[in-house]
Amino acid sequence: MGESRSAVRACLSLFCAIATSRRLRTCGRFVVALAWLCPLAQSADWPEFGGNADRTDVTAETLQLPLSLAWSFQANHPPSPAFKGLTRLPTTAAAIAYDHAFHPVVADGRLYFGSSTEEAVFCLNTRTGEMEWVFWTEGAVRLAPTVWKGKALFGSDDGHVYCLDAKTGEPAWKFQAAPG
Repeated sequence: MGESRSAVRACLSLFCAIATSRRLRTCGRFVVALAWLCPLAQSADWPEFGGNADRTDVTAETLQLPLSLAWSFQANHPPSPAFKGLTRLPTTAAAIAYDHAFHPVVADGRLYFGSSTEEAVFCLNTRTGEMEWVFWTEGAVRLAPTVWKGKALFGSDDGHVYCLDAKTGEPAWKFQAAPG
């Protein structure tokens, strides 16, 4: 169990390193990093961005080499920045960086990520890479949901906070937190 958690940590670190690279402009690199992460995540959950509520990005698991591609997923559209043009202001740099890559979380044999370009949350099976469900919103979903007690919770640029059944993608509730 400890080895699998370190594997998840190592793969997430690799994914983050690739994702923050300015060269990441296509989904191809995301697919490779995601495919490395998924087979190793079978025994350890990473149920929210940063791994836990403290966003420590830490796990006790160990990476087992060699890595091999188990499956891949090609998104219809790569992530895109929230703002176009020159936006190199210190107050916006962190928010913009989130849109250059998908942010996956893993829980109970499923991988979840939000899409800013497709305005949806996707759920994939970590063993097969098959799509289990997609939930569409009316606005960009910039970060992965938090998976907690069988529910997937996330916000969208449509102004709503959503709560879905994590297994089926069926809505449990939604709350309008801001104008859409």
